[in-house]
Amino acid sequence: KSYANYETGTCFQDCAPGPFGCAIAPPPVQLYDTIEGCCAESQPSVNLAYCTSRSVGDLTEGWVVDWTKMKCVKDCDPDEGPPCAESIHADKWATIFETP
Repeated sequence: KSYANYETGTCFQDCAPGPFGCAIAPPPVQLYDTIEGCCAESQPSVNLAYCTSRSVGDLTEGWVVDWTKMKCVKDCDPDEGPPCAESIHADKWATIFETP
């Protein structure tokens, strides 16, 4: 089961702390059967790809607009270099595109 973390725009798994994304759900919270269901139902204003990828410690590999540089950058590990963003994309409301 999963529950919403509204502060980060992600969902945690209701499990013993330790592995990434695990925490004991504080009562009373709505529990969802899957991360995808949690993101879709509890975080409707957050980009679904952002929520589902960040909830499992991953990046979307999609494309976002870097408004400071006025160009598209890939939501991937910055250590990989261009076309990845210089820092990890953190705008949970931004549109994520499949192509640049």
